[in-house]
Amino acid sequence: MDRRGERTALFKQVSADYNAPRGSYAASRVGDGIELRSLGGGQRIDHAAPGASLTGPGFEVWLNEALLDTPVEFTIVNIDVAVESVQRRVRIEQGAGPDLVWIRFSDPDPEFAANFVNLLANSYQNHRARTAREAATRRRSVLANQLSELADSLQGRQADLLQYQRSAQLNDPTLQGSVLNTSLFEAENEMRTLRFQESLLGSVVAGLEREENDQTLAQVMALGAELIPQGPSLTERLQDLQIERSRLTASRFGFTENQPEVQVVDSLIASTRNQIRVAARQSLDLLRGRLRSAESRFGELNRQAGNLPGRTAEYGRLQQRVDAVQTVFNEIVNKYFEAQIAEDTEAGDIDIIGPARPPVRPLPTYAGLKLSAALLAGLLIGAVGAMLLEQLDTTIRMVDEVEIATGVDVIGRIPNIRSVSRDPTSIVIGKEGFRSIRTHLRFSPVKQLSVIAVTSAMPRDGKTTVAANLAITLAEQGSSVLLVDMDLRRPQVHATFGLDHQPGLSEVLSGLESVDTAIRRVEATSGLYVLPAGTVVHNATELIGGSACSDLVAELRRRYEYIVFDTPPVLAVTDALLASTLADGVLIVARANKTDRTALQNAVSQLRRVNASIIGIVLNDISARRSGYAYYPAYDSDGDEKQASTDPKGGRRFLLRS
Repeated sequence: MDRRGERTALFKQVSADYNAPRGSYAASRVGDGIELRSLGGGQRIDHAAPGASLTGPGFEVWLNEALLDTPVEFTIVNIDVAVESVQRRVRIEQGAGPDLVWIRFSDPDPEFAANFVNLLANSYQNHRARTAREAATRRRSVLANQLSELADSLQGRQADLLQYQRSAQLNDPTLQGSVLNTSLFEAENEMRTLRFQESLLGSVVAGLEREENDQTLAQVMALGAELIPQGPSLTERLQDLQIERSRLTASRFGFTENQPEVQVVDSLIASTRNQIRVAARQSLDLLRGRLRSAESRFGELNRQAGNLPGRTAEYGRLQQRVDAVQTVFNEIVNKYFEAQIAEDTEAGDIDIIGPARPPVRPLPTYAGLKLSAALLAGLLIGAVGAMLLEQLDTTIRMVDEVEIATGVDVIGRIPNIRSVSRDPTSIVIGKEGFRSIRTHLRFSPVKQLSVIAVTSAMPRDGKTTVAANLAITLAEQGSSVLLVDMDLRRPQVHATFGLDHQPGLSEVLSGLESVDTAIRRVEATSGLYVLPAGTVVHNATELIGGSACSDLVAELRRRYEYIVFDTPPVLAVTDALLASTLADGVLIVARANKTDRTALQNAVSQLRRVNASIIGIVLNDISARRSGYAYYPAYDSDGDEKQASTDPKGGRRFLLRS
């Protein structure tokens, strides 16, 4: 039972180690307690009282026992697998404004989905606040170091002034030429300020040139926009890019440094660092220009005040140093307290507009639409697959395919001999197939058709069966018929009629036996004679192509009305081509659903190349429904179906097996 929609209600609390092993478990109520079992082996893992926790390998769960009427199944997975599963279901979408985003999460448990979204939003908000506070902390630390240095400098300037007052016995001298002295004070104050700022900015530029990143960037942030106008914005941008790079590479399944996403961020980081260096150098150049102007003005004023009493001028100079350092010190103190306040109160730049609430209804699944689409896709794939298989299957199946492929007429369609021998009705269909061949031979355009060669393109196409049954059919009409087995390599005719294969054609052609001795009469069928192949020889081509064979055929023509050759396959050996030149016509046998279209075309082409007269093609082993005789009545020419039995003891044997 799928209870994922009740996850929040079922599990009060879950605690799992980082390296907890993967496993599937089932918790159920047993008696007054709760039991934990492994789904893999079914062994018991733990048993606890109601309200207590269940402990397994690397995890601990607290379940709501009130909902354990049926077992609760759950799986402990690796943390990386869990994170990947969560990431697949989280969607971050742009809101209506540029600064507004939507967080969406899908889960069977609506309450869990809402809690997860709220947790994710709060975590991101806390992360941004923590990042801002860390930046404020770094800024405060830099300012604290600057304050320490300024305090030492101020203390030294004040000590110099006090020492001069004691030595010169001056308390508060009234300077003449107040306007000049005031100008000198302002110029020196400006010059001191600019020198101090030059010192600070120079150290920052030197640090940037040496790529002292963290401390130097903190100094840039501390100096603010007064010395480096673009410094704070560029520094904040650099920090954001560094955070983005850490996010991309921190996870175990995160990006590597060579992947485009990380390289793009690294490029932006390098560009931003360079912009900071350029901005700092430009600010330093401007500051040095201002310093040179201030020094020039101060020198001019100092020359004008050369006539003033030396003691008064020295006192004023020392006082100006103290005031200049004091001014800078006061500014840094103010910035320090601002950074300290930001460190304690910074909340980041993320606000949660509205928390997620459990949805009242599940997301639409569009199951009907998906099922219809899948059904349509399945039908299309099936149709395409059927068409593809049709194109890839090169075997012939129907009469039209044979005639289109070869340009030769199909003059006979023979059903499967083994199947029709068990069905009296199919026996009649088989008989009619061979009688149709006999009729085609009688009315063939070939004027004298007494010697017929039966062959095929490849072995096992049924040529021997067709040759034997054709000889029987010709003999049934009262003609004298001789069936000659010219397959001297793999003879089959003698086995078909149950005869000895010796002596035979090979002995006659070799001059070892006379033709009268080799020819046998088939007792079951009057007028039918068989000349077996004889001993298997290795020079069959020389025997069939020799003059002895042609002389033998000429003699046999005078003795028999019809001679039927059972020859080897055309594409196997050249014997069939030699035998076809001795015959008046050639019958080609093809087996449905087996003979390759290309092989049959090649066989026809080779026979035509030797000028053989092709009578037609016999399509063998087709179904009774496609044979063309399925509508004939179930009786033979004698009106007695039982006489057509394939049993040799029951009279003539009409249908034979190859």
